[in-house]
Amino acid sequence: MDTSKVENKIFDTAKVIVEQFRLLREAFYQKSVAAIYDFFNLPIILKAADLLNYLINEGKEKNMVTIINDKNFAKMASSFLTNIDIKLMLKVKTKQLEAEKYYETEDTLVHNLRLVKLIVEIKNDELELNFQTNNLGYENNEIIHHGESSSIYTFKLDKNKKLKFHNFFIAG
Repeated sequence: MDTSKVENKIFDTAKVIVEQFRLLREAFYQKSVAAIYDFFNLPIILKAADLLNYLINEGKEKNMVTIINDKNFAKMASSFLTNIDIKLMLKVKTKQLEAEKYYETEDTLVHNLRLVKLIVEIKNDELELNFQTNNLGYENNEIIHHGESSSIYTFKLDKNKKLKFHNFFIAG
């Protein structure tokens, strides 16, 4: 079996995903709703138990179904990633991501209250963005950890080699 064709397919997939990641990152950085829109297949129907629904509707009615469509996408898009998340995305060295299919930013201290970092991983035809937060506190003038959480977004390549939102998880 000629393994060079298999390796080239994996390499090409990583190259396509990294190029799509660059476009996704730029779209969020520029706050371009039209460009962000390209990474989603609408409508998205979020049931009350869906974690993305929790993120979008935090502080509102808990048992609601949310439908993200053409009419409300612009409003919803601002809920997907925070400015801190976008800054972490900008720190990703894409050449290293393409070569290693993995990249981890250094911890960044935010308002002396939490450490944040981003782990980006390419798994076959999928891109995983794992935004990790470590909440801090102080006790006897020493920093202590109060808990960790992760917001994980997955995007998959579609048949047209475009990244499309696939899933969202919260762990912690």
